Amino acid sequence: MTHKHGNTVGCWPTEQQTLLLKATLLHGKEAMDSWTAWRTLVDLDNIDHESQMLLPLLYKNLLSSGVEDPDMSRYQGVQKKTWVKNQVILHEIWELLQKFHAAGINTMLLKGSAMITLYYKDCGLRPMEDVDILIPVEKAKEAIQILFRQGWRIQKNSGPAFNEKYPALTGENHFENSRGLLLDVHWHLLDECLYAGGDDDFWMASVHARPDGDLTVNVLNPADQLFHLMVHAMRWNLQPLVRWVADAMMILNNEQDIDWERIISQAKSRRLILPVKNGLTYLHDFLGAPIPDHVLNEIRKTPVSPFEYQEFHFKSNSGKLFEGLVGTWFRYRRVENRKSFTGRLWGFLKFLNYYMEVKHSWQLPVYIISYGIRKIRYSFKYWLNNR
Repeated sequence: MTHKHGNTVGCWPTEQQTLLLKATLLHGKEAMDSWTAWRTLVDLDNIDHESQMLLPLLYKNLLSSGVEDPDMSRYQGVQKKTWVKNQVILHEIWELLQKFHAAGINTMLLKGSAMITLYYKDCGLRPMEDVDILIPVEKAKEAIQILFRQGWRIQKNSGPAFNEKYPALTGENHFENSRGLLLDVHWHLLDECLYAGGDDDFWMASVHARPDGDLTVNVLNPADQLFHLMVHAMRWNLQPLVRWVADAMMILNNEQDIDWERIISQAKSRRLILPVKNGLTYLHDFLGAPIPDHVLNEIRKTPVSPFEYQEFHFKSNSGKLFEGLVGTWFRYRRVENRKSFTGRLWGFLKFLNYYMEVKHSWQLPVYIISYGIRKIRYSFKYWLNNR
């Protein structure tokens, strides 16, 4: 496994971001040395978005070490703004979840809101741009209707809307309201597991949390939290994601009894060995995460199927012309496992009809060419802005 430090795109933190992660998550001399090195490499007025999201946690770590520095006021300012923004977001989301529960719709907090509730326990330490919740697939239509009645709308370019006849088209829809709040509603936890029953064991093994005095919700158990973080993070991005590293370390530093066998079992049964292996290796090698040697050894020696190699290589090295089409093919292969080539091809065309929301298969070439043109325009505009 290689980590391509210095890249501006990809799925791994850059060298600068890794220094910031060490300054934020470690202690003592190593943290201070990393902070000193990071400060010489960055301009706080032009810091990248993902690094900006770590500043509240950096402030807490430096403050606990007794650091006095002019930049501390900058970090503290980000922490205060984060606290206010998260309070506004979560207050409205808690009210919405109460309406879901009153309608008999079970909910599970994911990502930032779950991490704040369980591990950060401070709204100022973990910035959020949206809230993610999981609902049972059989309740998705009802939940979406409640959202519409409450004034939420599906964001533009959100992908296919929930399709009752074919819920495996996508696992989520993105919503926003008139106040600009963002909510991601998932009926499947993972893009790689959109098949029927794909979330049953996540629900069965979930635990309860009380984010406020009157609301009880489900959250993933610690092992599934860690598994979800790594699988979700191991994919190509215009800016490498770093929040997953901080979240993972918060779990590892706060949980004494991680069910490592469950993580390995999930990775094997769901054909997601590579994101787990790469994620655990990064945490261990760069941050000294307390991951048992036998866990690393077992995940590293576990055989990986050709399909998973191809899928992971595509997702972690994307940015290609027809990435949406290729990604849809991998998604289809996980949902439909037909043996004959003809059956797969015909099934995929039908899947694309639903995914691209076209009525007839003969329209697909027009939509695919149109998608390619939009992709070229987007790539060219990005190149112009970053050359």
